[in-house]
Amino acid sequence: MTFNASNGKLIKLCSGFTMDYLVGNTKGLCGVMGAAAFVGAQPSAWDIYPPSKVIERFFARPLKQLPEEQTSFLAPFPESVMIQLAKGVYAADNGASDPDLLAPSFTFYGPLLGPKTKNDFVEDYDKFNIKNGFPDFDADFTNFRVDPYDPYRVWVDVRGSGTRTGIFADAEPTGLSYEGPPEAYSYTFDDEGFCTRLTAGFVMDPSEGNTGGLGGVVGVLYATGTPSPGILSRPVPALLGRIQKRTLSPLTKIDVDDLSLPDGEIFGLIGSNLSESLKAAKIPKPPPLPPKAATQSAKSSSVQFKPKLPAPPKPPPITQKSPVKKIMQKSPVKKKSTTSPRPPSFSKPNLKPPSRPKAKQTKSTESKLGSFFGGDKNKSVTTTSKATGQNFLTMQKEKVSQQQKQKAENMKVQAKAMKEKTDLAVKTKREKSVAAASIQKEK
Repeated sequence: MTFNASNGKLIKLCSGFTMDYLVGNTKGLCGVMGAAAFVGAQPSAWDIYPPSKVIERFFARPLKQLPEEQTSFLAPFPESVMIQLAKGVYAADNGASDPDLLAPSFTFYGPLLGPKTKNDFVEDYDKFNIKNGFPDFDADFTNFRVDPYDPYRVWVDVRGSGTRTGIFADAEPTGLSYEGPPEAYSYTFDDEGFCTRLTAGFVMDPSEGNTGGLGGVVGVLYATGTPSPGILSRPVPALLGRIQKRTLSPLTKIDVDDLSLPDGEIFGLIGSNLSESLKAAKIPKPPPLPPKAATQSAKSSSVQFKPKLPAPPKPPPITQKSPVKKIMQKSPVKKKSTTSPRPPSFSKPNLKPPSRPKAKQTKSTESKLGSFFGGDKNKSVTTTSKATGQNFLTMQKEKVSQQQKQKAENMKVQAKAMKEKTDLAVKTKREKSVAAASIQKEK
């Protein structure tokens, strides 16, 4: 989303661009086309991919989508470590100058290239090394973040720029400058920290830069004067739309790569998903305002719009004194006296010789008092503590013996009650048997 800096209104919205064709169950599509592919009405491949890619897919093995099941919901390392791993792979020319950073199962995938294995990627990188053709190349890698849906994956936004003063892709230098659009890169790692997958070249805003909406190496070649054939970089509807736009450019004054459209028109960059009626549609104008509202709107239009900023929240009322205030109240700051300080007073030195230390007393005052009143106080204290301990032990023994006696009495009562109950049951049973025998005899 791009907003107007003066009034804060939305002026551009970019959406519907797939960053990885092998993720999900929509066969690399998103938006309406993704929903159609999910329900089984997938659009034609000629409307999505360049003709060369369609033919290549027809003869090659079908690409398998990545598994949808999430095996782990936690990243193998903290987020800061994952970002440092991605920066390390990028600093090593995406692993080409240090292949040990790449896992044996490493694959590279782009919108028009791939998937490539580790060996193919390392061999082809030297041929398409952008630093050889663009000595002043500046790649701005920003917004490193861990994928919230795949914790093993790190995403980063990239915008490159430079001047082609060297040999690039076996082509001579042209001296033209390259301004790349914002692209999305992603680095996927395993549990041991090796890069297992790299995606690059997916454009997030085709209206930026001078690559004609293309990313990666194809966009660099297009911006520096050696574009690849259209059948290698654009689908058929986009090619036809560009031919039409280039033909009508003398009348419309709109360049084939100019995406600034007149007010009220709708135009699709690819054009494959929009019907002819939608292309020719106009944005409806608002209904006319009544006279009073029209005059008010005219007055308001003459006044420059100034967005109102929200007022800062009022601080809550202080019910309790803060700790700082309490400390300040307990220890108030003394005011500095305005009177001049007095000169320091010097006392006369003491010339007397130091007194000898007194000898330590062998007996304390308490022991002396104890001996004076007929005994040693320390001994009385120890005897008192011993007597107290003996009393406590006797009390505990008496308590335990009382508990044991009470328990024995309770057991005797329970046994007596059980015996009475048993005797009563035997007596009742005997009476019943005697009565039954007498009834039997009478019969």
